[in-house]
Amino acid sequence: MNVQDTQEFAREMRRIVLTRMPILSARIHRALDNGDGDDGPEDPTNWNWEDAEKRLKDAFEKDGLMAWAEVALKEIQAEERLERSKRNGLDDAH
Repeated sequence: MNVQDTQEFAREMRRIVLTRMPILSARIHRALDNGDGDDGPEDPTNWNWEDAEKRLKDAFEKDGLMAWAEVALKEIQAEERLERSKRNGLDDAH
């Protein structure tokens, strides 16, 4: 790939995703929809898979598959906020 360090690798991977995978790139960089009444944690750094698994299990045991699916969507969105905040933090550091 002709890169010397992790920063060059990251830039090259971003370029590849942008140019060769436009659908994935659009998904990664799309704006978050804040109007859905999401019940996820206010601070995305509080989210983790261990707690998410418990919420998923509780939803399934209490209300079944449809409740599990609704919670799963919220967990995916919460994880996405966490990853986006990490990425934004890295971008701000440079």
